[in-house]
Amino acid sequence: MKLLVIVMNDRDLVADVISALVELDVRGVIALESESVMLFLAQEVPIFAGLRELITSPKSYNKTMLGVTDNENILDDLYDMLKQIGIDLKIPNMGYAFTIPIDKAIMESLEE
Repeated sequence: MKLLVIVMNDRDLVADVISALVELDVRGVIALESESVMLFLAQEVPIFAGLRELITSPKSYNKTMLGVTDNENILDDLYDMLKQIGIDLKIPNMGYAFTIPIDKAIMESLEE
């Protein structure tokens, strides 16, 4: 079992990503408002104001989506599906996705 984490910098694409996750049978998907720590520090903590020059993305907020799957190839499947609809996570500042192994979970079974 894997926890799939997707961070999308373009909030207009979130609905398309969620549709792909539903089609790929990723369960328990939640979407959270999120913010880059580097951007937060640059804007809110004066000592880190110099970081503003290092920040490549002008957007301060993004969406982080989390879901659970048994699909060992979920990243490849998700990438292929998103690429078909014009979303390429390899484009700088588009977003990113990764998985984390889950050794135990208390939740509705993923098996039908």
